[in-house]
Amino acid sequence: MRVADVVTALVAGSPALAGAQAATSMGAPGVEPITVRWNLPDDRFVDRRTPLEFSLSRPLAPHEGEIAILIGSTDVTDVLESRGATLVYRPRIAPLPAGERDVVVYRRTANAWAEIQRFPLRVLTRRGLVRASVAPSTTLGTNGQLAHGRSSGTPAPERTRFQDLTITSGLRSSHQGATWSIESQGNVAGASRRDHALRFAQRGAEAPRVDLSDYVVTVNGPRTRLALGHVSVGDHRHLANAFASRGLTVTSTVGPTALTLGAVNGTSIVGWDNVVGLERPNHRVVSLGLTGELLPSRPGALKASVSTLDGSLLPEQSFAQGAVVDAERSKGFGVQVSGVTPGERLRVAAGYAQSRFANPARDPELLGDSSIVPVASETRAARYAELGVAVVKDVTLPRVGAVALATGYRHERVDPLYRSAAASVQADQQQHAFDVNGSIGVIAAQIAHTRSRDNLDDVASVLRTSTRQSTVTATIGLPSAAPLVRFASYLPTLSLSLGWTHQFAATAPTNGNFRPQDLPDQQSVQRELSGQWQVRTIQLTYRYNETHQDNRQPERERADFGTNVHAVSATRAFGPSGDAGVELSAERQRAAESGLTSHVRRIGLTGTWRPLSSTALTASLSNTLSRDASRADGSRNTEGRFEVSRSFLRVRRGEPRGQLFLRYGTTAAQLPLDPTTDSAARLTTQRQWNLASGLNLTLF
Repeated sequence: MRVADVVTALVAGSPALAGAQAATSMGAPGVEPITVRWNLPDDRFVDRRTPLEFSLSRPLAPHEGEIAILIGSTDVTDVLESRGATLVYRPRIAPLPAGERDVVVYRRTANAWAEIQRFPLRVLTRRGLVRASVAPSTTLGTNGQLAHGRSSGTPAPERTRFQDLTITSGLRSSHQGATWSIESQGNVAGASRRDHALRFAQRGAEAPRVDLSDYVVTVNGPRTRLALGHVSVGDHRHLANAFASRGLTVTSTVGPTALTLGAVNGTSIVGWDNVVGLERPNHRVVSLGLTGELLPSRPGALKASVSTLDGSLLPEQSFAQGAVVDAERSKGFGVQVSGVTPGERLRVAAGYAQSRFANPARDPELLGDSSIVPVASETRAARYAELGVAVVKDVTLPRVGAVALATGYRHERVDPLYRSAAASVQADQQQHAFDVNGSIGVIAAQIAHTRSRDNLDDVASVLRTSTRQSTVTATIGLPSAAPLVRFASYLPTLSLSLGWTHQFAATAPTNGNFRPQDLPDQQSVQRELSGQWQVRTIQLTYRYNETHQDNRQPERERADFGTNVHAVSATRAFGPSGDAGVELSAERQRAAESGLTSHVRRIGLTGTWRPLSSTALTASLSNTLSRDASRADGSRNTEGRFEVSRSFLRVRRGEPRGQLFLRYGTTAAQLPLDPTTDSAARLTTQRQWNLASGLNLTLF
């Protein structure tokens, strides 16, 4: 029997071989069964040149055959050194193969192979690693316009013909030793146009066209984890809530307790400069957190954490977000606790944070000769509490299905003037929220109610507002009742929702000369009903939405506004060759105070055809008509897009590496002229079209 036949038989579970194994393991009557020990630990990786020693419990008798040893699928029997009941394999010529595989010891006779013992073999790579991988990637992309046309009176675009190039390149690596690992990834982005560069908003004409987008290097040890690059710090919602930037985090774990120290740049950054993110001490966020399992035998049953924060921010905006910002400094601490009962019937969570916040004067040139009163530092607190109860769980009723009922309560209070440099928190707010979730068979429903207010210090000269909000949603999956109701598969899945919101002034500010009609008091109601049918290859959807805003201010009771929308869509799939769809909608808007009513009608058509597996033609056309009921004319907008795309460079049945598209787009707008215009025409028409192209190519 060949070695390949033996391996195939082992994988397939040959009955004959299984019988031979059983006979060997039991041994013949009066004969001691053979066992094997070897010299390597089962849970450790060894060097590629490590000798393998196999010690038999007794030598084989001549009629019992001989010992054969396979490392993976390689038979090394002929190069074994025999020392009585010990066999030694020395990998002199060919080292042991790196990775994990089995070493199997057989008893071989003229007619059969019988397995005696199986050992796991773990071998380091040539450089002493458990495993190593490096995966680079580079993608080129072009986006351009080949031609453009427009009617007279239509504003001209900045460029009529262009081809822009973008490139993204990345590197991902993983190296693992016996007790440690290093993982890294990084991405670089480039653009042919300066105004498309990553940092154009910050540096303008000096922004590099090719820039470092992000990177992270993670080192894992038996008890320590270090991460350098784009990381996040903090897990307290009011103190530091996953504050992401470039920096460093170190986590040390001892049993069920973990200590994490993180230091990151004060704003999100990209680019080659300030690579570590910690070059400026006055623009840095430092967080320290201690988390522990109070019941180590039941992870997650009772968990507590303590964290501190020291943040200092310069008046700088993030590279991806423009804003007017000020210098900030905050120091604080927070505690959190969470728990869950066995079976997850009851869940609780609570947290408290205290922060001391200040606006330091960072730039004397901004002050000039002015006399500015410095902002006083404030120490304020924030807290939250959550409770969830599974009232009914894991219950199934005959001919009805699963039944579940859960309820929850949430409380949150953030003191006036509370602020933290590493968490986006709205100060001077208190909220109570209740919700009930339930399901019975194909019906699922949720009821939620929220009450919130501001001006928690009840300052007499400040307006205090309150908000009440309630929502009810339900879903009825009628098709899922097919086993119980005839023709249920043709019925729709229904969704219903009702929302109610009331915002009003709870108090009137003193010394503000506020009139009753100046105080906010508005109630809004929203209703929505939708149904979705799926009949073979056709999907039909209907949606009705109605909103009403009721203004209750004295002398402005008629300043109300209402809308309702009817929308229908249908889609037909034609298998892998394509699909087609149509969408119709009608919207009505009415302002009660002015008595004006407007209507919006829209029709949209879409379609896709795939004549070849690598080629697709898509088209979309929409026409929108808007009209004020007080006028005979209205505006009309027409948009069309027709695109052909083709993928190429498909490698070994994988995803294609390249995709090319050619797209023609056209728009037309008919707008009513001002009645005072000295023109016989009532409408003006603006048209424009463009022919665009694009290429996306993954090099590796």
